[in-house]
Amino acid sequence: MDFFSLHEKITEFHNFPSYLLSKFRYKEIDLKKGGAYKVKSNEFIIILGGLLVKEDCNRITKMCQYSFDIEGSFIFNVGDDKTCNLSNIKNSHIAVLDSNMIFDNLEKDGLLVHLFLEQYLKAEKNMDFLKVNFSNSNERIIHSMLQIARLNQRAFNLPCLVFPKEIKVINLAKYCNCNRVTVSRLLNKLKDGKYIFTEKDGLMIPEESISDLLNM
Repeated sequence: MDFFSLHEKITEFHNFPSYLLSKFRYKEIDLKKGGAYKVKSNEFIIILGGLLVKEDCNRITKMCQYSFDIEGSFIFNVGDDKTCNLSNIKNSHIAVLDSNMIFDNLEKDGLLVHLFLEQYLKAEKNMDFLKVNFSNSNERIIHSMLQIARLNQRAFNLPCLVFPKEIKVINLAKYCNCNRVTVSRLLNKLKDGKYIFTEKDGLMIPEESISDLLNM
C-alpha cells in the first residue's frame, strides 16, 4: 500500500480521531449554549459532536478568521503567533488531550506525518474558502451560510440544508466581516425571493436555490 492509500485508510470514517481517543487519556467538555473554550498551546482537541466555530486570532495583527467544525475534526496550535477559541453553535462537545504525548507517540509509530498532512489538507480547504473574503459582502454571507448549512446537515443527519437558528444576525456579520444591516437586508431579500424559508430550526435552503444563490 502506497503512502497516500495508507493515508486515506487511516483518515476515513473518523478512524484517526477514534484511534487517538482509544489510545490516549482525555477530558470531555460540553460547550453549553454560548459557551467558549480557549485552546492552550499543549492541548489537542477532538470534536465529539455538534457544530462549533473556531476563532483564530493573530496576536500581532489582531485579525481573526473563523472556521466551522463538526464531529471527527481535530484542532491544535503550532506556534505562539495566534490564539484559538472554540465557541458552541449547536450541541457541541469536545475531548481535550495532551498534544505533546500525541505527537511523541505518533512519531514513534510513524503516523505523525499523516496527522500533519490531514491538518494541511484541511487548512488548504479553509484557504480556498477564505478566498471568498476578497469578494463582496453578500457573496461572503451566502457562501458562509451554505457552508454552515452543509455542516449542520452532516452533523445532525438532516434531510435538507438548514442554516441553524442558533447563529444570530450579529454572529453571521462577525464571521463574514460585515455589519448587521448588510446581513439583515440580504436575508430579507432572500426570503422575499423565495430562495430561503424560515422554519422552526432555522433557515431552510432548498437544493434548487443553491445555483441561484451562488450566481447572485
